[in-house]
Amino acid sequence: MSRTERPSAIVEPEDGSHLSTRYRLMDAAARLMADHGYAGTSLRTIAARAGVTTGAIYAQFPGGKEELFLAILSSVGAEVQRFVGEALQEVHDPVDLVVRQAGALWDFFERYPSFAALVVRESVHGALGDPSPFVAQNEGAIRLLRVMFTESIATGLLAPVSPSYVMFWVTSACMTFHGCQPLRATVWTEAELPAARQEFLDALRRMLTPAGPTGS
Repeated sequence: MSRTERPSAIVEPEDGSHLSTRYRLMDAAARLMADHGYAGTSLRTIAARAGVTTGAIYAQFPGGKEELFLAILSSVGAEVQRFVGEALQEVHDPVDLVVRQAGALWDFFERYPSFAALVVRESVHGALGDPSPFVAQNEGAIRLLRVMFTESIATGLLAPVSPSYVMFWVTSACMTFHGCQPLRATVWTEAELPAARQEFLDALRRMLTPAGPTGS
């Protein structure tokens, strides 16, 4: 995996040394856990990367590594929702809504590959239990999406597909692709990424589009 630093999905505070230390710890931990997993990342390693002592970690996160990990997932989840939400403004057609949302999620993980890897390695697999922290944190958004699917299928605006299957396929395709750099390096070159994105979204649109007229 390249050691080139990429943008962080954790929002850095504009001021305040206390918050700045917290940000550095979260960012360092997220990048290390993406590479080595939750269990394989020690507090000492996190502290060294952030340029602080292990005591500084407990000052910010009294619950230790678990509290730090949950704070990371909460921050990343909030940034995902902001990033995706901006792409969905003024979109009302249900097929376009889901395709746009999938495209924004793809773009988020393309921009923040370390955090895609973190979500793939830990939150989806439930490092701290089942359901995973990331899924639990986004439970409300998932519930609303299910309601939209159900209503749109009932009125013929979406093809009669399983909401659970579509949601699983979209998230797993985006996160696995961007969270697994060996897969990306083997299958796609950087020049082919836009084509891969379009192929993915076209397949999703075909899956969601009703086969016939939607009504009078």
